[in-house]
Amino acid sequence: MPGRQQLFDWVVDVDGDRPRLRLVRGGQSTGKSLLLAWFLAGAAAAGHPRTTVHATIPADGLTADTFAWDLGRQLGYGPLPLDRLLNQVVSNQRPTLLLVPDLHRAGRGFADLAQADPTTLVTAFLGPLLAFPHIRAVIEVGDSGLLADHSAEVIEGHPDDAHELAGAETTTFAGLMAAVPHTAVGRPDWAQAPDDIRRRVLDRALHETGGQLTAEAERLLADPGFLVYGPAHAITAAMEDERLRLPGGARCIWRRAAPQLTATEHSHL
Repeated sequence: MPGRQQLFDWVVDVDGDRPRLRLVRGGQSTGKSLLLAWFLAGAAAAGHPRTTVHATIPADGLTADTFAWDLGRQLGYGPLPLDRLLNQVVSNQRPTLLLVPDLHRAGRGFADLAQADPTTLVTAFLGPLLAFPHIRAVIEVGDSGLLADHSAEVIEGHPDDAHELAGAETTTFAGLMAAVPHTAVGRPDWAQAPDDIRRRVLDRALHETGGQLTAEAERLLADPGFLVYGPAHAITAAMEDERLRLPGGARCIWRRAAPQLTATEHSHL
């Protein structure tokens, strides 16, 4: 795979003349995920200071806030707000290499909200972060134009290298809910629901109607069982939409707990 050698040559370069950003670009089934998996495994095995990946943040479904929380935890600062994390990173000055798969799939919530657009993550956080001279990053951008205005070297995916799954998920909200077990009193038993169902059901409720408000989403966010066992990143994004009618105090309570609930050790995904 030619991309492997390109990526390795970039990461071990010590002259400092090359861009600090490496973009992995290409459509579906062009081997991007395989290349990033190889890089992560090979970087750890190489044992070279230049190849050490300090944080890996899969951006699929993350908003700017939840991305920053995950990055802060991995860098040892904890789940900090955007501005505080940027201040920590710039004051530390330690050389840092980041790996960000699926930036083009970032964002969550109704499609008309800024937090659902991957460019919000770029402008609110990634752009300022990449401006720091001690930050290097390998970022997957799919076939989007994300970060095209940044100085970067680009690896193009190739169909011959493809090992990615093709095809979009098409299960309906009703189909997902039909697969959720029920308690003796007829309530959804989220503790026993398959992980894949819990992961997708809220996103499906938000998007199935083309961005229209749905009673289904409101019912999920008012269900204590779903709040305990559902995907914390998706719930956090949905809670930010003030148009959704939720029980009194639910948003305030969730916002206070969200930085901890989205930690890997608390994830039910």
